[in-house]
Amino acid sequence: MLRTTLIVVSVLALVSAAGIALTKRLTGSFLPPTASSSSGPAAITSGRGVALSFSDRPRALPAFSLRDLNGQPLSSELGRGKVVLVNFWATWCGPCKDELPMLVALQAHYRDQLQIIGLSIDTKPEDEVRAFVAEFKLNYPNAVAPAELVEAFGGVNVVPATYVVTPDGQIVQRRIGLLDPSRTEHEVRSL
Repeated sequence: MLRTTLIVVSVLALVSAAGIALTKRLTGSFLPPTASSSSGPAAITSGRGVALSFSDRPRALPAFSLRDLNGQPLSSELGRGKVVLVNFWATWCGPCKDELPMLVALQAHYRDQLQIIGLSIDTKPEDEVRAFVAEFKLNYPNAVAPAELVEAFGGVNVVPATYVVTPDGQIVQRRIGLLDPSRTEHEVRSL
């Protein structure tokens, strides 16, 4: 019995340490930059060791038009001329919560070159989703995605799921699961 308890406590300690390390990595690596370049804001992360790859068969961003959680129009045209990250998420999703500080930092830092669009797959009342967005101080538009929009993206079975879209509206990458801060930033910068 004592041996089982020690094993369970050890596993919980390792999982907690891994969670703390991941949180520090996500939030700690997004400190304000110290310099800027002539091609736009300085990178937040170094990009060392990051390998970028994009689809050689991009597809058009599905057309959509809906209202965001504040009642404002939200459409696929919102980010035209900018890099767009369409991020499917849910209030109950731990990895979604973990990547929010990074998405907020990217939107603030690259506001002239980037548009993030958050699409919740929650079935909770919209008021609860709106409270979640306010709690995490999301600085980009969010809406609850209707089923037909989720299907237009090929179905979203796992969240977070993020689609990287070129300034001319072509999806060139789909990221399933927690985003890597450096890779995501340098995908945005390269486009």
